[in-house]
Amino acid sequence: MFRFLLISLAFLLFTGCADTIDPPPPYEGQTLEFVDLEHADSVNAWRVQAPKMSMWLEAAPEARHSHNQIFWTMSGRVSKDIEHIRAFVSGRRYIDAEMVSPRKFRLLLNEKEMSRVLTGDPIFMEFEPEGGSQDYYSGMISIRAKLSELDGTHRVSVGDWLVPILTMNGIVMRANVETEPGFELQYVFTDDDQDPELTFNPGWLYWVDWRPESLQYAADFPDDPVYFYVYDGADSRYQKKARIALRVAAAGLSIKPPEDAWPPPVCLSEVDRCITDLPVWANDTSTCGDATVVQACLNLSGG
Repeated sequence: MFRFLLISLAFLLFTGCADTIDPPPPYEGQTLEFVDLEHADSVNAWRVQAPKMSMWLEAAPEARHSHNQIFWTMSGRVSKDIEHIRAFVSGRRYIDAEMVSPRKFRLLLNEKEMSRVLTGDPIFMEFEPEGGSQDYYSGMISIRAKLSELDGTHRVSVGDWLVPILTMNGIVMRANVETEPGFELQYVFTDDDQDPELTFNPGWLYWVDWRPESLQYAADFPDDPVYFYVYDGADSRYQKKARIALRVAAAGLSIKPPEDAWPPPVCLSEVDRCITDLPVWANDTSTCGDATVVQACLNLSGG
């Protein structure tokens, strides 16, 4: 019996050691997505971490106007003194970035740059700490548009996050809207005339499409509403109001280069087959997915 106990103990010790022979993978950083989090609209800042450093981001960019153009500023801070910062979108297209203090930074995007971000391109950053440190950090920010603070009739339901969709005329930002049977969505408009294109689909479903540039002007003043008007066929109209807000949808911090920490999407076989099978009369690729996953397949052939 004693021999059996010794053998059993040795087995337990051996298997216990075997479980700890391989160390856990190194902690390289953190990426968080905020799209599906409850009460995300009430959060003013987000935090992500990497070894020995944290980064805090304002939850929404701020619009500024200059010379009849709109610019967007994105502010954040880190827990280390930083000497240099670089920021860019895919293809190393650099955008304006500056350290406003040793630990606070600010990004500035023009209309074209923000359009790229809204349609799926993340913002990447590279940080170089002060004092000749060998530490290296990279950051990622994804920004999306959202319809929020909905108010008004229950006869129309409006989706929250807008989705980039590749169409025959470029990329649009799409909101999905549904009305009760018998109620027609007639108008969608804003006070500053940044009106979307409206498409009716079977089942009382509608696509509400904005161009990325127009969407920015509809979102630049948070208090300006978007109006949805439905008609019941008996000369009665009902209204719902919402506002378009640009929000940080995901963020990350890593000790790896951004291209390695957040590689571009790969072409999925089911998406590739879907694109191939699209009928010639299809106006967009929405049945295959959003613009990000569709372009991953089109880019394989240089499209």
